[in-house]
Amino acid sequence: MTWMNVDWGLNSELARQLYHETAASAPVIDFHNHLSAAEIAADQPFENLAKMWLDHDHYKWRMMRANGISEAYITGNAPDFDKFCAWATTLPYLLGSPLYQWTHLELARCFGIQTLLDGNTAKEIWDRTQTQLRDDPLTPRRWLARCRVKVLCTTDDPVDDLRGHQDCRNRISGFSVLPTFRPDRVFDLGNLNRWNRWVEQLASAAQVSINHLADLQLALDRRHQSFHDFGCRVSDHGLPVCWSLDADENRVEQIFQQARLGETVDSQQIQMFASWVLIFLARLDWQRGWTKQLHLGAKRNANSRLFADGGADRGGDVMGEWPQLDSLSRFLDQLELEQRLPKMIIYNNHPQDNYPLAVLLGAFSDPAIAGKLQWGPAWWHLDHADGIRTHLRIMANVGLLGRAVGMTTDSRSYLSMVRHEYYRRVLCDWISAAVHGGEIPDELSLLTNTVEQICYRNARDYFGWLLPD
Repeated sequence: MTWMNVDWGLNSELARQLYHETAASAPVIDFHNHLSAAEIAADQPFENLAKMWLDHDHYKWRMMRANGISEAYITGNAPDFDKFCAWATTLPYLLGSPLYQWTHLELARCFGIQTLLDGNTAKEIWDRTQTQLRDDPLTPRRWLARCRVKVLCTTDDPVDDLRGHQDCRNRISGFSVLPTFRPDRVFDLGNLNRWNRWVEQLASAAQVSINHLADLQLALDRRHQSFHDFGCRVSDHGLPVCWSLDADENRVEQIFQQARLGETVDSQQIQMFASWVLIFLARLDWQRGWTKQLHLGAKRNANSRLFADGGADRGGDVMGEWPQLDSLSRFLDQLELEQRLPKMIIYNNHPQDNYPLAVLLGAFSDPAIAGKLQWGPAWWHLDHADGIRTHLRIMANVGLLGRAVGMTTDSRSYLSMVRHEYYRRVLCDWISAAVHGGEIPDELSLLTNTVEQICYRNARDYFGWLLPD
């Protein structure tokens, strides 16, 4: 059987039927990624596979380093072809890895290439892709359209001017590129010089002086409204834990003043300030009808030398083992008591939190919003086939599988859009296996409807975007 053929990963006739007749043609809503709106608007042709694959992909960087590749061929100044060859020589050691599968899926879907990539085939595959990119230039917008993308949500700081999103509005038809409000730098009191510079940037963007806590509130609210005016309906935080300490406003004001003066604040003060700001931001999300995303549990920059050499997002982040559920449940409960709990998608980075998180979210429901609190799709270190199957099984066991909002790429690579296909193949094969195991009925209309819902319609309806069926 040819690797990555049309039936790859579909191990029964039912799985093939569900995928080819339903999942494959469903539009894509990618509600969390790290692509650039400015790049999408500019729509410059992709130069080569190294640029497409290696410029921002710390998943690949980690594996290349682990394989003994010099940094010059990862994030350094080596020629693009040499970087590509370094990745190609790493691939055979990744047999069974999602990176191995994604790489070949991307080659097959983007270039029609089903040859296995390794050191021996690297030159042939490079030349074939270069010929295609020269003769029929591929741009970000052409690729996203080919992937049937209807909505793509980037990740944006409140201080961003959103010019790229304005350009997308002016230049794109057929799909929407929308911002996501991610104010993580407001919590960065561990580095006061950097935090104070960001506060000044926020003040400029919001056109307000920030001298008091109320001014910070006003600035965040103004930027939140500006994002709303650009079509934003999603916020996001990447946090070790969802802080929820009791936070008296007067005490938080003192912490804010101390930080603005550049006077060191301790970890307890930082967590108190963050707890207060998180609740404030959640109230804004509720007020404007947004969905809040929480990405919990990543321990950032475990390799301090790697961070010192090149900064964040270099491949040095790992799973953190912090207790999550007590703090998160207090956060949710406070908003519930206020009757200002927004829709939320909550992701965990450590599998120890799978069942506890899935069960916790079921304790907070709303008769007006089905599936109001979502356990986010398998994320980061868990977004491989095993992690996706585990996620589906736990959702079926303790939640509403039929209300799941599907997959998101969380990626900096355009070619990663094929991960929606990857997810859908795993989904259809998992459902088929459950049918053959007698766990769910062999009722095609029920199965087809469930696949349609999870792949597209649930996300469309959950976020409220007015999109075609």
